[in-house]
Amino acid sequence: MRTEGAATSMAWRLSSIVAVALLLFALGLLRQWADSGWVGAMAAGIGAAALLALLLLRRAGTGWAVAATAAAWIAHAAGWLPDPGSALIPTSVAPALLLGAGPALGAIATFALLRGRRIDPRTAGDVAPLAWTLLAASVVVPLGLALLDWVATLAWLPGATPSTDWQGGLWPTWLGAALGLLPVVPMVLAWCGDEGEGQDPPAYAGSAQAVLAWLPVPLVLGWRPELLVLALLPMVVLAPRLGPRAATALATGIAVTVAVVAVIPGINLSLPPEGLVLPTLLAIIATLPLALLAGQRRASDSLLRRTGEHLRAVTEHSPFLVATLDGQTRHRFANHSYLRWLGRDAAEVIGRSLHEVYGEDAARFAAPIRHVMAGLPQRQQITLSDGRILDARIEPRFSEAGPIDGVHLLAQDASWKADHERGLDAMLSASADPGLVLDSAGGAIRTGPRILALLGAREASLLGKPPSAWLEPEAEAALGAALTRAHDSGEPQVLGRDLGLHARRTDGSSFPVTLRIAPVRAARGFQALVAVHDLEPELAIEQLAAEARTQAESTLAAVGDAIVACDLHGRVTVFNPAAVQLTGWPMQDVLGKPCDEVLRFVDAEDAPLHSLLGMAVKRNTPMRQDDHKLLLRRDGERIAVSEAAAPTRDRFGQANGGVVVLHDVSQSQAQVQSLAHQALHDHLTGLPNRVLLQDRLSQALAQMDRGYKGALLYLDLDHFKPINDRLGHPVGDRVLQEVASRLRACVREDDTVSRQGGDEFVLLLVRLADARDAARVAGKLIEAVEQPIMVDGHELAVSASIGIALFPQDGRDIRTITRQADAALYHAKEAGRGRYRYFTDRTGASAEERMRTEHDLRIALSNGDFLLAWQPQFHLPERRIGGVEALVRWRQLDGNVVLPEEFIPVAEETGLIGQIDEWVLTEACRQCRQWQQDWEARGIAPIPVSVNVSLARFDADRLLAQVRSALDASGLEPRWLEIEFRSAQLFAQGARGQALVAALREMGVGVAADDFGSGESSLGVLAGMGFAALKIDRDFVDALDDDPAAAAVVRAVAGIGQAMGQRVVAKGVANEAQYRALVAAGCTGMQGLMFGAAGSASQLDDLLARDAAALAAG
Repeated sequence: MRTEGAATSMAWRLSSIVAVALLLFALGLLRQWADSGWVGAMAAGIGAAALLALLLLRRAGTGWAVAATAAAWIAHAAGWLPDPGSALIPTSVAPALLLGAGPALGAIATFALLRGRRIDPRTAGDVAPLAWTLLAASVVVPLGLALLDWVATLAWLPGATPSTDWQGGLWPTWLGAALGLLPVVPMVLAWCGDEGEGQDPPAYAGSAQAVLAWLPVPLVLGWRPELLVLALLPMVVLAPRLGPRAATALATGIAVTVAVVAVIPGINLSLPPEGLVLPTLLAIIATLPLALLAGQRRASDSLLRRTGEHLRAVTEHSPFLVATLDGQTRHRFANHSYLRWLGRDAAEVIGRSLHEVYGEDAARFAAPIRHVMAGLPQRQQITLSDGRILDARIEPRFSEAGPIDGVHLLAQDASWKADHERGLDAMLSASADPGLVLDSAGGAIRTGPRILALLGAREASLLGKPPSAWLEPEAEAALGAALTRAHDSGEPQVLGRDLGLHARRTDGSSFPVTLRIAPVRAARGFQALVAVHDLEPELAIEQLAAEARTQAESTLAAVGDAIVACDLHGRVTVFNPAAVQLTGWPMQDVLGKPCDEVLRFVDAEDAPLHSLLGMAVKRNTPMRQDDHKLLLRRDGERIAVSEAAAPTRDRFGQANGGVVVLHDVSQSQAQVQSLAHQALHDHLTGLPNRVLLQDRLSQALAQMDRGYKGALLYLDLDHFKPINDRLGHPVGDRVLQEVASRLRACVREDDTVSRQGGDEFVLLLVRLADARDAARVAGKLIEAVEQPIMVDGHELAVSASIGIALFPQDGRDIRTITRQADAALYHAKEAGRGRYRYFTDRTGASAEERMRTEHDLRIALSNGDFLLAWQPQFHLPERRIGGVEALVRWRQLDGNVVLPEEFIPVAEETGLIGQIDEWVLTEACRQCRQWQQDWEARGIAPIPVSVNVSLARFDADRLLAQVRSALDASGLEPRWLEIEFRSAQLFAQGARGQALVAALREMGVGVAADDFGSGESSLGVLAGMGFAALKIDRDFVDALDDDPAAAAVVRAVAGIGQAMGQRVVAKGVANEAQYRALVAAGCTGMQGLMFGAAGSASQLDDLLARDAAALAAG
């Protein structure tokens, strides 16, 4: 069949070539007879059209044959032969050949232009590309003809001038060329092209209609030429019915007819050339698009019809279950497989609803169908009540109007697959490498997500596809043979690295693999699980290793230190040039020799010493010797060297050899040792510093995977700061040195005691067998620190608080474990000091809250989120406002106002309290001075302002500078400012506290003892302070009603204040009973809710105004 069709196609094409040649020959003769210029140009246009069309169809050989034939006859027709009567015997060959090249030149130029613009009308059915092709040819070919006419005229007609007359020369040339080009190009494309099937009606119908459309043209030309337009109308009208081939043939026939009639002797046409050619051109231009578009529609309808018939046949005989349901879930179509699966004939199914066919099981389809009717395709497994499983895909069915009016059900009985697929899934999941399941032919029947990720493929692109979809040809062949062997023998097969197999990703890239094939016996025939091992990472690692070896050899040659490597048996494997120079051993004598014979070490007394290399390999950990040792060279000379050794490990982390580095320290030993020690140790105690501790901690954490356990202890000295402040830094340094010595004595050699700065120490305990060992060590440390310390005749006592964090339980990295230990230390201090605490989740939460508060406080300081509330103080017995206390508040971003007792402890601990106190002092002085200026105009007497300042971070010079700055900036006189110190903080400073109070009093600032009675103090110290006021702790005021002891304390404080001439102010007075008791005890001032809560500046201003008004009225 195919051979017969090819022969028919070839016959058509040969006949087309012959027809074109004969047509050109005839037109050439006519041109000679009539001497009509546009007819000769038409012959050139036809030749150019034939060549251009065949070039576009990639049939250049045939095109050149036509072009050669056309060239001869076009040259003949051009009028360059001397004897028109002997047209078959040309005597002026050169100009004839030159003119004959015109059509070919125009066709080739047009083809090049189209190729450059990427315009490719492969068939006559593409209207837009064809239109551009005809337009380009109609411009380029006439230009080629005109160009060569000029050249021929100048070359062979001496003295002649080429014609530039448009009306008499160029215009007829363009008309004739266009009339030849426009019908012939699409005709050759339509008749010689491989596409366009189904675009033409039956041949007999097209031929008959084409003849009927052609007949009027010669009749009208011979009778009434002026009616040519009417004669051309049938061609335009019948164009949609003719199809591309008949229509282009008709157009070509009409064009030739017009040319023939125009040159026949005896027919006198009254029309000029444009009167004949232009209507014909316009009719052809109108005919071609109509015919092409109609042909396209005819082909589309034919294809759609055949596709529908094919699809229905495939659906009817498909092994899948296919059914179509309408909007009421009634069956409108069901294929044979679906009916056979139901066990019913078509009459029992078609027209019946799901409920009528499936009964109660119809409800299982309801939800998926409801989603599909909403436009969401579904794929689900539906299990029926009889145990059968449908693997169903439900798609929407669209009506001709567009909306969804039903669903298509495509399903497969998956009951048999359930158990088998679960087994296959288990094997795919258990496989160490990505895998897929193949049938006996190599087609993929199941995949896993890992193989899809490896190949970059989707499941649909693999299922049912042969191995060629994902394997290179060599690998595909090897896999096919392995599947055959596995099928025959039932034994697993391995295709290893030596075969050089490659798999292929969906992007076309290939990568090396090994394949393992495990046969699986299944109910539906032989199957095999194929595990695909990607070798690319391994090969990349090997490449990197090779490059690393090259780089290492270069590095070894460039390094100035001696580097010696040995294997697990102690034989030398690497010996760099520096080692040759340092030891005096030639490299060829060393390799393979026992390392102990090459590297011999002695101490200053010539006692043999062992190299660290053996121990580093044995312990599988890097080792370094801080002290130098003497290396015996081969010639007996001794050289001081430093030694560092480290094991080399295999991929399992086990030592398989070692490397030792020897550095000649004979010239710089002392300097290097000193600098190294300074960099890694605390200058005061000699203990490891933070850097060395972190290094050792990182090493300890790196060994957790081998079961190592350890603990990090944060130790902070209690009561050390007073010693440092009272006795000076030299004594404090002696205490720290003694504590460091005691700490070292409490731990093992491989444990680390580190000083972090100040009175903070960190201990790293390694190789803990039990978490309780850390507690036992902590108890020993606390007991050792608490022993009295004698320094310059002073018996000093300090204690220690310890926070313990265990690893790996509490953290697996440095940042986490240190944060947990710090949190545990904070918890220990909160619990009363002199004790240890383990890190717990509660401890961590508390520490997190403290750090969050610290962070928010820093932001609040930078954003100015603090404000002052003003608590009036009343003098007794007048009950007049005699002062005001500035109370700091923190307004958070959410608008919540935080009281000082919630954030001051954190501020004191973190050191932020100094900045907060400075802000409070500055703002209180500014506001007090502003009040004074306002009140002076209103006749209100000024009152002092009290500010509570913390001494948690005692710095007298800083505090005095802040007070001076606040007073100077505001212009407030010192007598209107009173500083309150908490008694416990102030009395703990001893003489320094007395000096601070004295300095403030000397400035003119009043000083009050806040929360007096809650701590320890002596009357001597109290008298020496010279307080302006004593403020009774609110806890005593709250307990007045039911605690006689509290009442006694209040009376005692009031008595002391009266005896020393100091105001006694009670805080937190809330009711009349407390008021009477305090008056009876001798208090001279009060503040609290009974008199007024702390408020804003404007509220206090109003309260003072009312108080002044009441005083004036009374």
